[in-house]
Amino acid sequence: RRMLNNDAGSHDSESTKGTPTRKPSGRIYRIGTALIVIVVVVCVWWFAYQRPHNKAVSDFNASTASVQAKNTELDIALARIGKLTKLNSKPLDSQTLLNAKHSIAAAKRQERSIGKIPSKTADIEARTIELGRPLNYDAAIADLDKHRTALDTSLRQMKQVTNPTADFVVSRLKGVPSVENPSPVTMTHDPNGNLNKPRSYVAAIYFASPEVDHSVFDTADVIDNGTDGGGQIEVYKTAADVQKRNTYLSAFDGGGMMDSGSHVVLGTMLIRTSRYLNADQQAALTAAIRSALIRL
Repeated sequence: RRMLNNDAGSHDSESTKGTPTRKPSGRIYRIGTALIVIVVVVCVWWFAYQRPHNKAVSDFNASTASVQAKNTELDIALARIGKLTKLNSKPLDSQTLLNAKHSIAAAKRQERSIGKIPSKTADIEARTIELGRPLNYDAAIADLDKHRTALDTSLRQMKQVTNPTADFVVSRLKGVPSVENPSPVTMTHDPNGNLNKPRSYVAAIYFASPEVDHSVFDTADVIDNGTDGGGQIEVYKTAADVQKRNTYLSAFDGGGMMDSGSHVVLGTMLIRTSRYLNADQQAALTAAIRSALIRL
């Protein structure tokens, strides 16, 4: 048995030695070569195109975020003033509305547009450089805020002098140094008898002026002395009504005994001063009353 086993082992060994060694086939070489080519192509694509493109996109997004943040600040200022310009209310000084609109237009021209990101890397880089230019809206925002404040003030002033109460007018006239004893008419004490009639005044406040010689009057009653004693504030419901009244009084300007004195429209009010005051006195008194009435 030992001899048989040895013979068998020897036979197996000789059989193994006789088997030829297998070499890699051409297919494996081709696969390996293809993988190497793919890796090289991917590397070239990544480092030569995709990586620079990704960086360009990242830089563009950073520049866009910076510009957008500044644009947002400007847009907030534009929205604040734009809200006032879109109101149906009219300002006391129409120029404030025009100035506000001009300021808005100027600010919008300065606002930097971002636009869509280009597709090509070179175009993205060029756009990023453009977006990265220094950008400062401080002056534009300050201008917007200045005109917004002016417009807001003018709108509130107009509201204040549109059909105000007699009590309001009296309280403001009491603060004018050259105005004495402001007195509103009543249904039982109204020289013209037009209080609350259609398209007529809804309030009328007479006042005396120390610059008028009151010796020419037969009474000390301010209302009975009328506008000649110093002046009068007539209050109307609408701008159309006060304009109609102002046009009517204009027909008597410079008409001697028929002269009704000076008359200036303010909101829906008519500021009238005595014909016994000279032109400079009339202008000064009108300006003082106007300032008192529009003071916020």
